[in-house]
Order: sequence, then C-alpha cells, then structure tokens
Amino acid sequence: MHTSLKVLALLLLAAVASGCGVKTIYNHMDRLIIWGVDDLVTFDDAQERYLRAEVEAVMYWHRTTQLPIYARGLEHIADELDRGASLEDLLEAEQMMTGWADAIGQQTNPVAAELLYSMTDAQLTELAAGLDANNEKWLKPYRDMDKQARADKWAKEYADLMENVTPRLTTAERALVQRHSASYVTDDAAWLEYRKRWQRDLIERVRAHESFERFSLAYADMSNHRERWYGDDYQRILDANASLYRTVTLELLNMLGDERRKKVTAKLRSYAQDFDDLAAEAAPVAPRSTCLVACSGTPAVGL
Repeated sequence: MHTSLKVLALLLLAAVASGCGVKTIYNHMDRLIIWGVDDLVTFDDAQERYLRAEVEAVMYWHRTTQLPIYARGLEHIADELDRGASLEDLLEAEQMMTGWADAIGQQTNPVAAELLYSMTDAQLTELAAGLDANNEKWLKPYRDMDKQARADKWAKEYADLMENVTPRLTTAERALVQRHSASYVTDDAAWLEYRKRWQRDLIERVRAHESFERFSLAYADMSNHRERWYGDDYQRILDANASLYRTVTLELLNMLGDERRKKVTAKLRSYAQDFDDLAAEAAPVAPRSTCLVACSGTPAVGL
C-alpha cells in the first residue's frame, strides 16, 4: 500500500518517459493511487474515507512543494547537458531523484502505518494475497525467458525508454545498447525473493499487535531501509546493473552531438514548465488532513 503512494515520483518520470502528457497523468494521479491500493485489499468505509482524504492531502503537498523542486532539478540537468554529459552529472541526477522519492516516503509513511494498523486479520490475509498477485503480475512479461532473450528484452526496453527523451536512436546507437546488453544481469528471481521477504516481515509485524507508536516507528524504519531485505545476491545484481545503466546512458548522451542534445535539453525544460504550471494550478486552501488510529489515543487494531 505504501509502495503505491511512494511510487508517485516514479510514475511522473514514467509519464515523461512514455510520452504521455505530464499534466494529464498528474491530474489523475489521485485516482491511480487509490485504484492501486484498492486492488490489494478491501477497505471498510472508515478506512476508504481516510485513504481518499489523505491521498488528497498528500497530492496537495506534492503539487505545491515538490513539483517546483522537480522543475528546478530538470532545469539543472538540462543546463549540465548543454555542456556535455559526465559520470558526475549522472550520479548527481540519481541522487537528486532518490531524494524526491525519499521525500514522498517521509510524507506517506504515517498514512500507510495508520491503514496497516487498522486492518483486521482477514484484511491482512487479503493484503498478503494481493501483494503476491502483484509480484507475479510484474514478473509475467519476463517469465520463461532464457538469458539471451532477457538481455534482448532489456535492450529493447532501454532503447524505447531513451527514445522518449532523446531523438530516435541511430543504428549505431542501437547497436551500442545491444552490445552492452550482454552485461545485463537478470534480476527477476532475486527481486521476487527480496519482495517476498520484506512483505512477509511487514505482515508479521502488523499481526504482532504492538502499540501503534511502536508499530509506526518500526514501519517507517522498514520502509526507509528496504536494503536490509535485499540479500547479497540482489544487492550484487543491483550494483552491477546500476553501473551498466550509467555506462550506456553516458555513452549514448555523448554520441548525440550538439544539435540532438539540444532537443533533449529542450524537452527537459518543457517538462519543467509543465511542473511549474501544475504547481500554479493548486487550490488556494490545502485540504484538511485526517487520522484513523493516531487520533483515538488508544490501540485500535482491527477497527
């Protein structure tokens, strides 16, 4: 559930990368988040009202405080690209976007904690099944692929992603991506095992029925430090593939040439303007935040 909220920044970046209108996606983000949560578990009326009210409050916070940060960040990336791409620039962009996602996590951890703590045993059982189904859905496109097929799939997905930011890749640029795909390390199985470990421990933590204060602190720790559940294999794969993405991206950006790179920076500045426009469209008064468990003053497991 918290995952559905925390991926807000990633959904925005996906909207940019997919060619979908940033404003169109963003103005429907609240219902996309609610649909994603509702697919995992069936809430009672009080829980559903709380979810909708808090998504509205989080979206207002995000629109008014985070979108201007994104806009300035994209402008900074564009300014750096105007001077050419470097590994330092890529690392700085990664760190910046990680900060965006972390800020969303800090804002939404309390919301997720209240919803989780309020769940009945039956709802937790449904949630566990929903998380399992969601994991399988994400992995379905990659099932039964051998190593070469998976590498080819990665190459195609990477090239398609880049072409939504850059001009159409040339034959030489696509060949470069294909060559580098031999270094891609399949992460599907390791990713699934990490997800199962984290989700299992989360459900067990909720079922422990400790005080809400203790649970909310424990949940924030679990959410902010998921790397503790990665395991050595998944961490090794993540590190290897992160290096691959940086290498390929840097080589491609430096192959573009000045004129094609200008098209990339112009697109980034256009997205920055979209974020500024969306921030300016915020309602004059922030929606009121509510509570589900924390306001009761007493433990409220199984509301």
